[in-house]
Amino acid sequence: MEIYIRGIGLVSPQPTTRKDYFLEEVKEYYDNSLYAIEPEMEMYLDPAASRRMSRILRLGVIASKICLVDSGVSMPDGIITGTGFGMVADTEKFLLGLLESDEKFLTPTPFIQSTHNTIGAYVSQMLKCHNYNSTYAHRGTSFETALIDGCMLIEEGNAKNVMVGGYEENTENQIRILDKIGRWKKEKISNLDLLQSTSPGTIAGEGIGFYMLSRHKGENCCVRLTNVQILYQNANKEDLVRAIERFLARNNMKKDSIDVVLYGLNGDSEGDKIYHDLKKDFFQGKIHTGYKHLCGESYSSTIFALWVAAKMLKTQKVPSIIQLETANPQSLNHVLIYNHWQDKNHSLYLVSKC
Repeated sequence: MEIYIRGIGLVSPQPTTRKDYFLEEVKEYYDNSLYAIEPEMEMYLDPAASRRMSRILRLGVIASKICLVDSGVSMPDGIITGTGFGMVADTEKFLLGLLESDEKFLTPTPFIQSTHNTIGAYVSQMLKCHNYNSTYAHRGTSFETALIDGCMLIEEGNAKNVMVGGYEENTENQIRILDKIGRWKKEKISNLDLLQSTSPGTIAGEGIGFYMLSRHKGENCCVRLTNVQILYQNANKEDLVRAIERFLARNNMKKDSIDVVLYGLNGDSEGDKIYHDLKKDFFQGKIHTGYKHLCGESYSSTIFALWVAAKMLKTQKVPSIIQLETANPQSLNHVLIYNHWQDKNHSLYLVSKC
């Protein structure tokens, strides 16, 4: 698979909407939920139109516009999105309205905007794009499924440029509900200390990103998505190591070819064990990095991971803020991303320099 990443638009808890930004400065949070930084709306949206949008929809439109400009593609041949929870705030607004009004006199807007495909549909409508449009809601592999679908469209010759996005949204109610099942840390910590934490739970994150996948390299492209794979319930290290070896072999590579491994460490004492085992026993000598202390945990956290991997290859730098051990890379050609959600949904990405 030779799919090029021609453009990226990412709105996250870090200032990732700045074109030349790559973690030169990071935002520190002293809360167990991280929220996406909203850019100046006037730069991207008509004020009248933006007032009719929910917050996550506005951020989605902004991310798509940044991606389109960055790629130089004005009309994609397909728009695909992936999300675990979907439009949470609008869903809550509609359901709470049902209760409070005794199922009478409801406005339709929150219901219309509560469906998982709202962002993909709105971007398509905005661009007047009548091409392929789909949304996947596959929990911890929603974004990966969307990427695979986009790659298949290109490989089968049905598209040249496909814009693929992923998003998740935080709300107070959602965070409170998931806290009852032990998802989040009980103590308040700095997000920058997350990867050193040894207690149960993690911190919540949100964000939205779009990537322009293309059959052709383009003028400014220097990164390609070599492969993406989804695994289900590879719960022990031996099975996972075999799966990684097969994954690399299918791309005519061995682990010696990998320069950087980007792990989905999230500070949870139980869930992080597999990452530490791989780091210690299988990926010795590699540059070890993490990313969730910057964006938080969510079903679609890998939208941030893919941005980090692409930036590393483009700049040939590994910022110290993501290094698990001090490293001074000479040359970066291949980054392997490994992430899992609740030790059930596992995903592997191989991202390479062009």
